[in-house]
Parts: sequence; C-alpha cells; structure tokens
Amino acid sequence: MESYASDFPKNIQALQAADLFAYELTHYFENLLRRPKDGMRWALRQMLADKKDSYHQPLLKFYSLESMLETLMNDSVIPENVDVRIAASMLELQIKMDMQDRIKA
Repeated sequence: MESYASDFPKNIQALQAADLFAYELTHYFENLLRRPKDGMRWALRQMLADKKDSYHQPLLKFYSLESMLETLMNDSVIPENVDVRIAASMLELQIKMDMQDRIKA
C-alpha cells in the first residue's frame, strides 16, 4: 500500500472500505504472530465496534455461513440442497471448534 495522500479524486486512486478493512485485518493477524501483546489497532476497533445507540450504525455486519447460504438459496443464486446445508453446518461447527482450540492455546 502506498503512503497517504490527499488530492482530487481524478489525481489519486481511491481507497475502498474493503481495502481498508483488509489492510487493518492483515495488520491484526501479523501482530498476533509478531507482537502478541500489542492490542488491536484503533481503526480496526472502530470498524468492529458494536455501538448500541441510535446515533451510530455499525460499519460492518457479519453473517454466519448458514445465514449466507440461506440468502443465496432464497435468491436462487444456488439451488436449494440438503447436502449443502449439512456441509455448511459441519464446516461452521469445525470453525467454532478451531477457534476454541486457538483460544485455549
């Protein structure tokens, strides 16, 4: 990523929200390996913050694998399929177990 610059949009390439999130998330995981005692960077904390008041809206909304599949099936993007649902449930369970193992370690 290049250094910060401000100018008219026609003169610089815009940084998209997804780019910023990916950049901050990469820093977070690199810091977990290299400097595990460092906390989460301010920008990522702001993106992930769950502000409960009516004035602020969350910047990101995360969906479970099951809810994403449900949406894709309802919108006919992928066909309704019991095997897909079973595989998704098993994958989601494995992800949760992996996360618990990492927390314990």
